[in-house]
This record gives sequence, structure tokens and C-alpha cells, in this order.
Amino acid sequence: HHIGEIMVYRSVWSLLFVMALAWREGGPRALRARRPKANLIRALIAFFGALLVVYSFQLLPLADATAVIFASPLIVTALSVPLLGEPVTWQRWAAVIVGFAGVLIITDPGGGSVAWIALWPLAAAGMAAARDLYTRWLGAYDSSTVILFYTMGVATVGGALTLPLFGTTWPSLAMWGLFAISGVLAAIAHWLMIRALQLAPAASVSP
Repeated sequence: HHIGEIMVYRSVWSLLFVMALAWREGGPRALRARRPKANLIRALIAFFGALLVVYSFQLLPLADATAVIFASPLIVTALSVPLLGEPVTWQRWAAVIVGFAGVLIITDPGGGSVAWIALWPLAAAGMAAARDLYTRWLGAYDSSTVILFYTMGVATVGGALTLPLFGTTWPSLAMWGLFAISGVLAAIAHWLMIRALQLAPAASVSP
């Protein structure tokens, strides 16, 4: 399955989870956003970041790609001061420097083709950081369920738009099971991340 298929088939299950959350919180009105345009922007950032993550997993070994993608907390910590006005202790700055050194070791700049391939998960890390910083700001206006609804809605539509371009293969029953597990776990994890960023500074939560 290509990236668009993975996004749409997984996100359908994520949306079902969001609908269950909305029903628990009072029905359709629980999905009404106070900042719809901001939610859409954040959802687009999350969508393109997710595409980069999936593509990175196709290009690199899982451990290598994940290690580089985990540079996102370093970026969040560094940018939370100028963008969010949140204080960052010297210990966290030291951790950012050490973490950045680790990313350099993994990506091996100057090491040829591997370094260029590592730019994909590094870009994914940048998008993830932008998503988290935006979430921290947006969380003051809308609930985690609303933010998650926009995120999974855009992922579903965005993935569906790729199907006429790249084709689609109907998943087997076993594959549908994997998509269901992946979609529900992704939705739960994303909801928890959003909620955490509503409750505490980004530089504390993101790492």
C-alpha cells in the first residue's frame, strides 16, 4: 500500500474513535471549533508531517528513522522560548545540545547518500515540532477532541485524494485489522499528546 492508502485506511478508524469521543462529550456540538481556520492549518501540518514519517519508514530502517524523527522535542524546546514565551532551564538547553549531537551522529552529514536520505525524517521532525508548538497555542481555545477531529478529517480526505493518482488495492481482511489497530492507537496517542500540551509547557511535554 502506498502512503496515501495507508493514511486514508488508517484515518477512517481514527475518525470512528473521534466520533466515540464526541458522543461521550455531548454529541456533534462537541466538534464545533472556536478557531476553525487555525485547526485546519494545524491539521495540514500534521498531515504532511505524517506523510513524511511514513515515507521515512519506507526509506530507512525503523530504528534509524525513529531516532532522527525524535529530534522534534529538541526543536520544540529551542523554539518554545521565542514562539511561546515559555521559560527553558539551562539543563534543558544542555539536553538540546547533547540531543542535537546525537542526531548529527545518526544522520552522518557528509556521509554520502545516507545523509541525504536522513533529510526526510529530519523534515518529519520539523513538521512534528511545528505541530506541537501550534497545538500548545491552539489548546487554549479548543478541546483536544476538536483538534483531533480536524487532524483525522484532513488525513482521511488528503489520503483519499491520492487514490485516483496512484491507484488503490483493496486491503485484505488481515490488513484491515492492522489498519484498525494502527488507526485507533494513532488516535489515542494523538489525543493524549494534545491533552498533555494543553496542561503543561511544550518544552516539558514534548521530550
